[in-house]
Amino acid sequence: MIERVTSERTATRVFAVAAVAAWLLLLLHWGRGRWFSRDDWILLTSRDGGSFWSVVAPYGEHFIAVPTLIYRVLYNLVGVRFGAYLMVVVSMHLAVCVLLRTIMRRAGVGAWTATFVAGAFLLFGSGEENILWAFQAGFVGSLMFGLLQFTLADHRGPIGRRDVVGALAGVLAVASPGIGLVLVAATAFVTWIRRGERAALVQLVPPAVVYLTWYVVASPTTDNFFGKPTLPTTLAWAWRGVLEPARALSGNRWVTIALGTMALVGLALAAWTARGRARLAALAGPVVLAACAPAFFALVAQGRWGWGMAMSRSGRYLYNGAAVLLPLGGVAICSITRRWRGAWPVAIALVMFGVPYNVGRFDSSPIFNSTFYLKQRDTILGIASSPLLDEALPWVRPEPDRFKGTGLTVAWLRHAVASGKLPLLSSVPTNVSDGFKVRLGLVQHLPAPPSPLVDCPQRTTPFDVVLHRGDRVRFSSPLYVVELREGQPVGEPVTFLPDDGDGVLSVEWPSLDVRIGGPWNREPYTACLMPRSAPTSEHTSG
Repeated sequence: MIERVTSERTATRVFAVAAVAAWLLLLLHWGRGRWFSRDDWILLTSRDGGSFWSVVAPYGEHFIAVPTLIYRVLYNLVGVRFGAYLMVVVSMHLAVCVLLRTIMRRAGVGAWTATFVAGAFLLFGSGEENILWAFQAGFVGSLMFGLLQFTLADHRGPIGRRDVVGALAGVLAVASPGIGLVLVAATAFVTWIRRGERAALVQLVPPAVVYLTWYVVASPTTDNFFGKPTLPTTLAWAWRGVLEPARALSGNRWVTIALGTMALVGLALAAWTARGRARLAALAGPVVLAACAPAFFALVAQGRWGWGMAMSRSGRYLYNGAAVLLPLGGVAICSITRRWRGAWPVAIALVMFGVPYNVGRFDSSPIFNSTFYLKQRDTILGIASSPLLDEALPWVRPEPDRFKGTGLTVAWLRHAVASGKLPLLSSVPTNVSDGFKVRLGLVQHLPAPPSPLVDCPQRTTPFDVVLHRGDRVRFSSPLYVVELREGQPVGEPVTFLPDDGDGVLSVEWPSLDVRIGGPWNREPYTACLMPRSAPTSEHTSG
């Protein structure tokens, strides 16, 4: 008995040390190469939390009240300083790992097996998007609160305080974008099996009422360009919800097959050796959680199927799928090793095989890597620190990427600087600052204002032009604009994307000598200077 307790305590301490080490690595090593990007700016600039609607307004089809409140609190406390936002999402990830280990222990998984299986998820680089992108505190929060509700509802006895807190966690899970809806349903189902329908309704009704009320009042956009997927497509995505996370966890096709076989054998053994309803009820938790993976991917398919099956390998989805599959893996390993003790080292070796692979997946994206994020930081902080900011018009958006929303304007930057919310740079890389005139001198109208049709030529090579205030450029395919000095390009090209196939840039700088071409070596492209006689419309930033 003493040896068993000592072993359990040692396993717990080892897991705690590994979790702290992972937290430090994520924050101080990989986190140093991250900064705000894309959707972050929508929460920072366009949702001030000053009204109830600004908190509950839908973001596409998503309910993002929880991440909105997180960003509002942090913005008021630390402004636009990324470390605090990163700390939140990384800490949520570590909480997910702790909850997964707790769920496994309650399902009867041994302390060391639970430590290794949950520990394999600490540095899950295949899901880096959810671990190091601050905006994904919504996705990770949805998983974390859902698992917390699942854990709190798992107890014996009458309905009590834990159930109330669990129901509140369920409300927070559905008020975050991600897997929350699926996990609330899973929690209610398992609670019904273990404790009866009254306890299940306590877990189901409050989150369901909150979500359905929001859905009716907010009317989120659920339609997409591709329409709804067919049943075979949905089923294919559901299957990917098991296959792709398993591949990501193992990092090797043959290890995936071995782990899958082990999971099936272990689950069969666990069901065969279970005695009585109580043991089968305990097994229901990991089984139902694992079923959440294909259910979640089938739900994702309703809006993302048109991007192709490659979308199912997105890190944000792999992360959720892998997390809910892990407890069943722990149960399977435990069942096999209890029957054949010599199999434990082999099973653990298979589980840990994918750890080096996933560590190597951090900062491995050819596009969204540390170079990309740090250039974003230098650009935005550099513009805020530049004297050119005072010369620009307030509605100009220096970052024309529409995925950043329309709130990141010169006016917002000036206010953030004046209020001390935005740190300034003492020096800006020349290759970044050389592009500031283009960023501050061109305004893309979203949507494009009405104007006479202009027969723009289709071009296969870049063209040089001197633009003056009031000039307009119409384009119907992506293009880049880079400043010229003595006929040579300087600074980084700025890319503009047409809105629904139609884009208009207006010149708000006294003069710009620029080169215009098709970005990413994608020719032909379509762009032309509009005639001066074209009517103007009021400037807008959105």
